[in-house]
Amino acid sequence: MAGRGEMTRLGVVLGAVLLALIPMFMLGFTLYFFIGEAARDKAQEELRVLAEAKRSLLQRFFDDRIINLKSVTDTQSRQGMADSSHSTSVLNLVRLQSKYFVAIEVTDENGNRLAYVGDTPQTAQPANRDGWLKSVISSGTYIGDVFVDADHVPYMFIAVNKREEAGNWIVRATLRADFIDEIIDSARSGPRDDAFVVNTDKILQSGSRFSGQLLGKSTVPDFSSDAGVSVRELSENGETKLYAEASLGSPKWILVIKEDLRDRMGSLLGLRWYIGAILALISVLVLVGAMLASGWFVEHQSPVSAESTSEQDAVIQWSKMAALGKMAAGIAHEINNPLAIIAEKAGWMKDLLEEEELSQSAHFKDLQDCVIKIRDQVERCKIVTHHLLRFGRRIAPIHETVDVNQILIDTVALFESEAYFREIQFKKDYDPLLPRISTDPTQLQQVFLNIIDNALDAVGNSGTIGVKTRKNPDISHEIVIEISDTGPGIPQSVLRHIFEPFFTTKKGGEAKGLGLSVSYSIIERLGGHIRVASEEGSGTTFTITLPLT
Repeated sequence: MAGRGEMTRLGVVLGAVLLALIPMFMLGFTLYFFIGEAARDKAQEELRVLAEAKRSLLQRFFDDRIINLKSVTDTQSRQGMADSSHSTSVLNLVRLQSKYFVAIEVTDENGNRLAYVGDTPQTAQPANRDGWLKSVISSGTYIGDVFVDADHVPYMFIAVNKREEAGNWIVRATLRADFIDEIIDSARSGPRDDAFVVNTDKILQSGSRFSGQLLGKSTVPDFSSDAGVSVRELSENGETKLYAEASLGSPKWILVIKEDLRDRMGSLLGLRWYIGAILALISVLVLVGAMLASGWFVEHQSPVSAESTSEQDAVIQWSKMAALGKMAAGIAHEINNPLAIIAEKAGWMKDLLEEEELSQSAHFKDLQDCVIKIRDQVERCKIVTHHLLRFGRRIAPIHETVDVNQILIDTVALFESEAYFREIQFKKDYDPLLPRISTDPTQLQQVFLNIIDNALDAVGNSGTIGVKTRKNPDISHEIVIEISDTGPGIPQSVLRHIFEPFFTTKKGGEAKGLGLSVSYSIIERLGGHIRVASEEGSGTTFTITLPLT
């Protein structure tokens, strides 16, 4: 009888442990995988935005220098520029616009020098003089590759052609090329990060930490066939590297930014291991709890009552299954405790840095940036734990009096940086007399996030997104929110399916087709309505109506 009871006890322990641990480990491994994927996607997107920003700065620099020289050819005459004293005055004026101008040379359409003023780099002029001359005459402008003088100081040429009936004349400026490193240097933030510029022959036009010397052949993969901005993962000596490549329009250069994936994903990878440790601890607790519970069960079971035995088994299994619903929330709470301590200490460090003695330190800016990054990463981890809490328990909708204008202002602010680099403008028209309403602010902001994110994707680059609020002129107890874009519009064949779950027109798994479906459900649950109007070539407008109470 004792042997039978021991076997019963072991069976109960094994069953209870398996019921508790298998779903928990499935959840744990799922979190482990998706946290890694989310971190990878986030790292790639941040690197893409960084590359786009640096490319824009470089391209803007070249465009501004072309404008500087065109203003010279448009306001000065050939005869005036041929006078050295007059050309010197012009050079001094353009130096006020950019400190990188070194010299100005004026030539006729055959390359014969009419005047030269400014400092002369101690080197022979770059080869292929006829090449740049033909290029500037045919296209009107020319931006050359970098060359160095005897002291290894980098320079480059920018030339503008002026067409006149009496004959073409050309203004060619010599500029210091160290501005390239000044622009891209902040992209080398990590100890294994690198950023550099190459031409189409993969010749380095800037300095590089690990990929070669200035004007040397770079060791990077071939990106010359790519256009725009692309991000890819490559393996180097067993380590995964992220490469971002951004092509400039003129000159035909390529900006390359390389980051170590471990540096970029460090905080979230640490979170994965922390979750693993918590799962291991919970496993031990579950095992101990199951053994204690099963021991109690065996001691109190009635050998002659099959009905009683079944009821006790059901109670144990129900308690274990109920515990599973709390595990995800427990994991989030366990993670939140060290996050709160980290956030508190980071705030304390920030207060210390504001003291006068520390603010004079040579490394004050670096320390301040580190503290800001720590607090930013803590906030990102808090978002992850919030999702764990939502997974582990249902968060009941809340109703409170809110300012819809303020929710929209906060939501738009999240997208302004991305919109700036994509040359997208937000046109805001908030009704200052808009009444407050009683609703769930978190769910409402989720709707705005989904719609504005879709609008950014629809516009692509160089467009406008409109955000407007007003009182409903037809129904006094309602307000109206309109979010419009100047994208390509939505075909009627697609429009009728737009609020259906899992319906998407995005390619390559970029979206799951749930954003608008969830938004529709939220608005209906809040007592409002959402409509969409769109025509191909005329953009799209989402109209949301919400009751005041």
